[in-house]
Amino acid sequence: MHLSYRAAKVEDLQFLLQLRIDTMQEHMQNVGWPTDEITHTARIKHKFEYSKIILCEGQEVGLLKAHAGEDCWYIVQVQVGPEFQGRGIGASAVKKIIARACGEKKDVLLSVIAGNPAQALYSRLGFKALDTVADEVQMRYYYQPL
Repeated sequence: MHLSYRAAKVEDLQFLLQLRIDTMQEHMQNVGWPTDEITHTARIKHKFEYSKIILCEGQEVGLLKAHAGEDCWYIVQVQVGPEFQGRGIGASAVKKIIARACGEKKDVLLSVIAGNPAQALYSRLGFKALDTVADEVQMRYYYQPL
């Protein structure tokens, strides 16, 4: 399985909207968050400049949105289409950011909606749950020098 990444473009907005609905709507509904198109689109556009389309064998399968801060890396969004989940694509995307952060001797922060099964993936990859704020579990991967 060959994964690659490319910068998201405005032309990707429809793909990203459908991806977000397919991957996030249920979790958002479970915590009572709005799930209208305006809300989804606002989240897609948040930090859009850091958005990378995940490609598997050249096919668009997901989104990785992450960026470096002064003291740590932030994973803003990781979404993999339901038909491509369970193949290690999301884990590979997160590991890519962990490796980059560790190369810079930085931790990685993310938040996940409470109850989202992705929390188990992040835990398996070494993230520790810190606190729950506004229905989101804050998680941190701590850089550990070798």
